Amino acid sequence: DRRFVDALARSYGERLFEDEFAHKIEHTIEFQVVFLQHLLGPSAIRTPIVPILCSSFLEQAKGKGGPLALPEVKGFVAALKDTITSSGKRVCLIASADLAHVGPRFGDQQRLSPGVLSLVESEDREMLKHVERVDADAFFQAVAKEDDPRRICGLPPMYVLLSAIAATEGKLLRYAQAADLDGLSCVTFAATSFV
Repeated sequence: DRRFVDALARSYGERLFEDEFAHKIEHTIEFQVVFLQHLLGPSAIRTPIVPILCSSFLEQAKGKGGPLALPEVKGFVAALKDTITSSGKRVCLIASADLAHVGPRFGDQQRLSPGVLSLVESEDREMLKHVERVDADAFFQAVAKEDDPRRICGLPPMYVLLSAIAATEGKLLRYAQAADLDGLSCVTFAATSFV
């Protein structure tokens, strides 16, 4: 949706395009496009999409009152909310984001056992309670408090989504783990809807 992108750029500024080349190798939007095609059928071809990459801000935001204390994040969230409101359209925000990345392939010392995977699930589900409450700051603090040992790469897009939506509650629809059989890596993910 070029008009939406242009309006967002007018509101946020040219910083929106600073890392534009990163879109070339990013794969997460592909998953959502397939999902939307399945959900919407043939009309998905006419559905405008605005892919936005959110880079990491965990280190910059720790100890500064959270991500909204960073001018770039605060400005982007405000610009996104303003652009959505000004568009007059129904807009669906999707954070295409993984949760935990654990196991030796990601730098952990021990192989993944059923007990370790159970602990990861428990910690993920505890963190996702903040998502269900649409509490962006509590979600950020849950990840930041322990220096992100599970490597939650979805922190930035999920934080932005939680900060930008007008919803008052979320519902966890599904949680899953994609673990290698060799116990060397696992990536976790979830689906949540908001009202």
